[in-house]
Amino acid sequence: MTLLAEYHDARRGEDVARLRRVIALRAMVATGLSQRAIAKSLGISQPAVSQQLRFAPVMESVHPNVLLEAAAPVLRSLAAERGYERLAVFGSVARGDAREDSDIDLIAGAPPGTSSFAFIR
Repeated sequence: MTLLAEYHDARRGEDVARLRRVIALRAMVATGLSQRAIAKSLGISQPAVSQQLRFAPVMESVHPNVLLEAAAPVLRSLAAERGYERLAVFGSVARGDAREDSDIDLIAGAPPGTSSFAFIR
């Protein structure tokens, strides 16, 4: 790999990591944690949490492949906490031919006795 390619690869990794942090913060808020509680558990200030959320990239502007790469660990963690297994991607992202406007199709095996709607609550 050339030095230029190394630089671009590292830069992309930073962008994915930044996006993953925002997705994790949004997931924590969605599960009912306050920004103050999130800040305390992360050892940062509440204004820092607020700023990261406020200046986050618009998810619709992120290519689905990059979004999935960033979100996958967060999705796996949320699913595991709720007993969901066998997360899978299907459709254009899974085939490798997603466009900028493609959606991300996910499927998960629900725990016995629960509905798929329980995951999105």
